[in-house]
Parts: sequence; structure tokens; C-alpha cells
Amino acid sequence: MNHESKERIRPRTTVLENLNKLLRPENDWEMEELYTLLTTNEYVIKAGYKPTFQQFRQYFEQLKKGFEYLHKTYGVEALPKEIGVYQGVMKIGQLEDADWIGYFPEEDQFGVSLLHIAGQCFYYDHPTALFLDSHLPNGVGVRARDYTVLQAIEEGYHRYQIKVLGLKAENSMRDINNPLEAGVIPIYQKAIEDLGIQTQRVI
Repeated sequence: MNHESKERIRPRTTVLENLNKLLRPENDWEMEELYTLLTTNEYVIKAGYKPTFQQFRQYFEQLKKGFEYLHKTYGVEALPKEIGVYQGVMKIGQLEDADWIGYFPEEDQFGVSLLHIAGQCFYYDHPTALFLDSHLPNGVGVRARDYTVLQAIEEGYHRYQIKVLGLKAENSMRDINNPLEAGVIPIYQKAIEDLGIQTQRVI
């Protein structure tokens, strides 16, 4: 039997491998190209965000932290195939928004807009800045870096919900009553406890 004629099954790539590659020192040129796209993006300029290159790099480091936690806790099925960074708007029903983040089941992709990235990492060095989220208890916020980690966990867990738990793949953005979104609430709570993320009540 000729074993060479058999197809070799290769493991699928994951968003974690994408991030590891992007964050290697020899790929700084790629990070710099992305940063140039960020600083020249019309929506980022209009919003007045001016994150530093270091803050921009930290954004992807925080994403990596979130996806590493997912991999350890829920396995490879919680990791989308790739990451996509987008310059433009997304249509959500009748609305168009340039600030967005999400999991796209059709492409098996974790996608995020440059404006969303800018709005996160701009606050990394603001000690009093807190981010609120419908998956957190009412009136409770987390620091910007931790919020980036939690958002990676949320979007990766959406993949797990669809691929493993069999939930219907649909647009659930900003609908906390949707089963995809409601199911993330205990996941946030567990991640906050597991990772030692500090929460703070907003006065």
C-alpha cells in the first residue's frame, strides 16, 4: 500500500496561532502596517482617539490572553479560525456602526473594527476608566485591558455555543435576551473569578 498517496489531515489554524504570529518580534512590520491603518482611519480620526503604538500592540496581547484562557477552559472548539481587522462600518439591522466586534460563523472568524480597537486601547493607561457591559452585573465595570480580554472570551465562546452546544447562529449583537448573549453572563463571571479580574461599581 502506498501511504504517500493518502491525504494528510492537517490541524486547522486558529485565531491563537494568528495572534502568536502577529506578536512575534520579526513581524513588527505587520503590526506597524496595521497601526498606520488605525491612525489614518477616518472613523478613528473623527472620534479623536490617538492610541500609541505600544497600546495598540497591547490590544492584541490582551486578545491573546483571552483566547489562551478559552483554549485552556473550553478547548480548541472555542477558537475561531482567524482574526480579521476591518476599516469600515457594519450594518446591524437598519443601523450602520463603525465601532463593532463579533464572531462570524460563516467565515469562522473573530472580527473587529479599527475604531473599536482604538476605543479600547486608548484607555489602557487611564486608571479611572471603566467599561460597562450588559454581560456584567448592572453598574459594575472593569478596566480597559481586562475588558479586551473578556470580549475575546465572549466572541470565542459564541463559537463554542454554535459548534459544540448547537445554538442557532444568528446576529445577536446588543440583544442580551438572545440565548447566545444570555449564555455569556455566567462565562464572564467564571472568567473574572478564574483570571482574578477586578470589578468596580460605577458611582
